[in-house]
Amino acid sequence: MSRRSRLHIPEPYRKFARTAKKRGYVFSVAGNGHLRWKPPNDRPFYTAGSPGSGVSADLAKLRKAGLEENT
Repeated sequence: MSRRSRLHIPEPYRKFARTAKKRGYVFSVAGNGHLRWKPPNDRPFYTAGSPGSGVSADLAKLRKAGLEENT
């Protein structure tokens, strides 16, 4: 039986991921390495798989989706 590896969520997105998980989001890695955020009953959106110059745009995307930075 194979064991599923844990998904690596980059540090800038982890607080948002906690909120998303509580709301039923499903996370996966796209073929190009981006992180796929799939909310229940809605279309998925994507953020970078590793932090870089696009982090501020990704964080704005997460806020627009209604997620907060919970600790």
